[in-house]
Amino acid sequence: MLFGVKFETRTEYAIEYIEEILEKYKKILNIDENKFVYGKGKRKTNTQRNLKKIRFEL
Repeated sequence: MLFGVKFETRTEYAIEYIEEILEKYKKILNIDENKFVYGKGKRKTNTQRNLKKIRFEL
């Protein structure tokens, strides 16, 4: 259980389930994607890096 939210452990994951997990992750951590930085010379937060890494794995 993470942050009071329980996720099932599966052998295969549907994209819809992963998207649901991402939405819960963003809601729990109060992530506002409008504040994300892009481009050369900008420093990304750990939260932005982690979310990008998760999305890349999809």
